[in-house]
Amino acid sequence: MSQASKKLGLKIRSFRTELSMTQAQFAKKLKVDTAHLSNLENGNKNPTIDTIEKMAKALGVSIEEIIV
Repeated sequence: MSQASKKLGLKIRSFRTELSMTQAQFAKKLKVDTAHLSNLENGNKNPTIDTIEKMAKALGVSIEEIIV
């Protein structure tokens, strides 16, 4: 995957860990499989806009904070 995918994944992981939330907890909140979330955070997969929106809401941040 691209550097942008990896950067996005790191930002998601950073916001999640700041909230002391495990991948399993976050995946459950998003209603996605833990393996899928792991792939997103590692930059192996790209999230859809809908998933980014759900992530932002669950993390209490704006979409812009995740993608910029």
